[in-house]
Amino acid sequence: AVAHRSSDLVHYFAAVGGPGRLAIGLNDVIVSVSQFYFAYGFNNQFVYPLFAGAHVVVRPQRRNPEELHHAVYAHQATLLFGVPSALAGLPRPALRSATLRAIVSAGEPLPSVVEDRIRDNWGIPVFEQIGSTEVGNAFCANGFGYSVPRSAGLVCDGYQVQVRPSKMPHVAAMDKKIGRAHV
Repeated sequence: AVAHRSSDLVHYFAAVGGPGRLAIGLNDVIVSVSQFYFAYGFNNQFVYPLFAGAHVVVRPQRRNPEELHHAVYAHQATLLFGVPSALAGLPRPALRSATLRAIVSAGEPLPSVVEDRIRDNWGIPVFEQIGSTEVGNAFCANGFGYSVPRSAGLVCDGYQVQVRPSKMPHVAAMDKKIGRAHV
């Protein structure tokens, strides 16, 4: 278990959902893949709506791509928070949603092919974030007015991030150096 102080919640909202970020407000309707027991789901379905006065769709069904697609249209969602594995399976919409203004991806790296397909099919921005339950929120995030494609975004206010060399050996098959993000 990871304990989060109630005094941290306003910081979580300001870092990702507040003005100059996702600008979540009274007219927003949020649909989220992630459950409450992950910091990502906790923020998307409780903290952000609480501090913004937004609506949230809480459903008993297991969240799969078809159910997410249905929830977006049935509840006129404005923001969809998902993980790449769920977002990858979203069907191409017959009609683009008139209300959905962004899709946010976190929890695992967002492949560029998935990002491009979602953006092309849905006609809205796809914002990537990175964070952890231990940190309590996204510590790097994209949003309206500061999106950096093919990245986890900029470091959120209130966080410091360093990429340090890893003690793991170079992985030739990936042809990439491996590091660790320290927050």
